[in-house]
Amino acid sequence: MPKASKSNGRDQRRQARALSDNLQQQSRQRRQATTFTEQYRQYRRRRFLAVAFVALGVVIVLTHVVVHLGNITWLPTTGLQDLATGYPMGGLLVVLGLVVLGRR
Repeated sequence: MPKASKSNGRDQRRQARALSDNLQQQSRQRRQATTFTEQYRQYRRRRFLAVAFVALGVVIVLTHVVVHLGNITWLPTTGLQDLATGYPMGGLLVVLGLVVLGRR
């Protein structure tokens, strides 16, 4: 009967440890190499644009309220002031922002 060598078990454990270390190193490299996809970048840009439209629309509507409450004139003609800082422009920007935000 052949005698079993003690180094055989040691070699197997060393190989298993090396394999485990190699797998862990590969998984770390994969995590570091992960980048955003172009589709996700477009989604982030679109979302930022939508939030900016909504915020700008809210600011325009609030400005319009303040102008009418305080009877303040910022632009030379009243008609232009109502058109540029009025409810229609603010509402349009808010709706446009919400439409862009709702797209998939």
